[in-house]
Amino acid sequence: MKIIIRENQIGKLYPVLRKYWDKSPYPTYNSRTPRLFGLNYKYESEFIGMFMDYLGTDEVIERLDKIVNPYSTWTPNDECGSYDFEYVIRTYEIDYDDYEVTLYVNCKGDGRVTIDGEEMSIMDALNNHDYGWEVEQEIKECILYDVIYNKIKSETGLDSRIQFI
Repeated sequence: MKIIIRENQIGKLYPVLRKYWDKSPYPTYNSRTPRLFGLNYKYESEFIGMFMDYLGTDEVIERLDKIVNPYSTWTPNDECGSYDFEYVIRTYEIDYDDYEVTLYVNCKGDGRVTIDGEEMSIMDALNNHDYGWEVEQEIKECILYDVIYNKIKSETGLDSRIQFI
């Protein structure tokens, strides 16, 4: 049997979802859960909003702090293609309207990268007018998607992005 939830019925799911999350000793966000309740992908933001409301602002911040704190000191990253660098997450900012957290990151410039067979410093590569933007995106992806994105998503429901400072 297929259940179809209409847009005007989404709010009525919240009490059911609260009971569902109450049964877990440590509820986490799972993108498959809305499908259990008949919600398709276009209602995912409403579902994230309900999950964040369930957790409460203090719990969301506590979970983010727990995830980010291990990276608040210089962290080496040498498993990112030809990139070898260190980074530190200085702080973060939550956008509750768009369900997104921005991580503010410093990248140490004494790391090395090899581009077209030429080895250079991360800072030289980042400052290159031809491909600096591409290097920046690849470094962000190494930090975000390989290290922290899935942790933040499962713990809080928030999407995340990186901003170099």
